[in-house]
Amino acid sequence: MLPVNILLLYLPSEQTPMQSSFTKQCPRCHKGFICNPSNIAACQCSGISFTEAEKKFIAKQNYHDCLCIHCLKELKQIAEEQKGD
Repeated sequence: MLPVNILLLYLPSEQTPMQSSFTKQCPRCHKGFICNPSNIAACQCSGISFTEAEKKFIAKQNYHDCLCIHCLKELKQIAEEQKGD
């Protein structure tokens, strides 16, 4: 299984990896956010880390594109809460 940060780099077919940054729509909340695949350190998704269990939980949600930082944080929290169940 790929790490979540790598999974987040999948680009829709109309996007190209050469673009420095662009607005994407989060498939979970449908809000727009800036994606910056050419400078991943400046991308919003690089500001969060995940345990292996959290990565597996997010992967099971079957999102096929980048998620916004708000949704990533929510899913991380849900995964942490379910770990205790």
